[in-house]
Amino acid sequence: MQIPLNAKVEATDGNVGQVGEVLQDPESGDLTHLVLLENHIFGKTQVTLPISAVDRVDEDKVYLKLDKADIKRLPTVPVKKKGEKEGEPVEQVEMVARVWD
Repeated sequence: MQIPLNAKVEATDGNVGQVGEVLQDPESGDLTHLVLLENHIFGKTQVTLPISAVDRVDEDKVYLKLDKADIKRLPTVPVKKKGEKEGEPVEQVEMVARVWD
């Protein structure tokens, strides 16, 4: 499965953002997760989703097995804003994902 960067991401009930990164297992090379970039009025957030949450991939769109409510319940990480300095305190967030097959 190939997942293009910046591809639109669709939940079962509509658009939820775009692909920011794709993560792979360093030993096997298998894709393990995609990082969903969500744009909100209050800024951008990232949600890490396991590949098992992906239903299918078209040329420029990734379709998920999850709906917007499922994604909203997952933990998010704020995207660093331009102008923020290195070394500033960063909130530590433990990433957890739930997937339903």
